[in-house]
Amino acid sequence: MEYRGVKLSEGEKIFVTHGAQEGIRVDGRGPGDYRPIQIDVGVMPNCFGSARVCIGETEVIAGVKAELQTVDDTSVVDNSIQFEIDISANASIHFEGKRGEDFGSELALVLHTAYNNENVLPDLKKLIITKNHYWIVYVDMVILRYEGNVMDAVSLAAKAALYNTEIVDLMKIPGDQGKVYVELPELYTTFTFDVSRVPIVVGVCKVGTANVMDPTASEEECVRAVLYIGLVPPEADENVPYGMPSTELPDEECNICLLRQSGGGSVETESIRAMAILGVATARKLNIALMKHLLLATEQNAECEWIKPLV
Repeated sequence: MEYRGVKLSEGEKIFVTHGAQEGIRVDGRGPGDYRPIQIDVGVMPNCFGSARVCIGETEVIAGVKAELQTVDDTSVVDNSIQFEIDISANASIHFEGKRGEDFGSELALVLHTAYNNENVLPDLKKLIITKNHYWIVYVDMVILRYEGNVMDAVSLAAKAALYNTEIVDLMKIPGDQGKVYVELPELYTTFTFDVSRVPIVVGVCKVGTANVMDPTASEEECVRAVLYIGLVPPEADENVPYGMPSTELPDEECNICLLRQSGGGSVETESIRAMAILGVATARKLNIALMKHLLLATEQNAECEWIKPLV
């Protein structure tokens, strides 16, 4: 993921790098601090589910749609959720043409890899209707504004949109020769997904010798390597609201579903361990803040602003 929208001089890069190594970034944040985050759900009424995520000036919108598929045997279907990420031509001049397509494909591949685990979204079994019919879910995202750290933004947007998704329960109608047909009943119901174990993907950036979260576009010019970490949250506690992750289990008990290095710089083994520890701890905090926000928005039946979840 080499497509960045800001060019810094060598002197500016040295200034940013030395500041990160001293624990003081250009905008005053610490190495692990995030910019203000805002999340809204249900922003596109023509979708089955949708969400909008802003991290600082980076803005992503996600929409979920489901299409009914007819196949010979649904037991062999192993890809019922697909991701596609487009980049607006106005997001950054460096994403024009094929470079933007390649960057979007790389982001979508990271999400697909993180989600490629039957335990992260067990409700996908609900998408199988009959032996010959199933729903395929498309999570389409558009990066409207790019100001760094787009990976975290698309990860949060995907999870929030899936949380907001409602899919229709179709009626099964027996036919001749053992065939089963489906149709939409006059009074239909819908089902939702349990996203409590849907992974959160974060990028831990190596700036000089410092490990930095949520880099701006300017800081990304100084990043020599990124470690993307996908975390499957721990099982939900029985004594907390539905969908809330466990806060009792230590970070060591969490499951990492993705560990992928990006960028041209090399990273030492011990440094990778430190980056992974920071990434796991950060992903857990993000997930807890996200689920609290989504539950609150649902209870209030309205969107609410989520600012600075990490302290």
